[in-house]
Amino acid sequence: MLGSLLMARPLITFTSDFGHEDWFVGVVHGVIHEVCPEARVVDLCHSIDPGDVGKAAFILEAATGDFGPGAVHLAVVDPGVGTARRALAVAARGQFFVGPDNGILEWALAGPSAMVHALVEKR
Repeated sequence: MLGSLLMARPLITFTSDFGHEDWFVGVVHGVIHEVCPEARVVDLCHSIDPGDVGKAAFILEAATGDFGPGAVHLAVVDPGVGTARRALAVAARGQFFVGPDNGILEWALAGPSAMVHALVEKR
C-alpha cells in the first residue's frame, strides 16, 4: 500500500514556528531539494507561536484533507528542540506525516490503520 502512494514528484508541505525573519525556512527547502530535487514544497504555515504544538496540530489536521494521497507533511514545532526527543514518521489517511514525538501528530496516529516509525539517523 505505501509504495503505491509514493509520487514521482513528491509533494511536501512544511509547517514550522520558524517565522520569516531569518534563513531557517530556506535552509529546510535547500535540504529537501538536496535529498530530492524533484520535490515540490508547499509552505503551509511558519507563523505559529514558538512551541505552540496544539496550534500546529490543528493547522495540520485542518489542511491535510486538501492534499492528495501520498502527500508528505513535515512539521517542525517543538519546544524541546535540541533534546533527545524522537522524530516520527506516520503513514495514515493515505498520506505521510513527519514531526517530533511531542503530540503534534496524535490526531494522525488516531487514524484507522495508522503506522508509525521512529526516525533514526545512522552515520
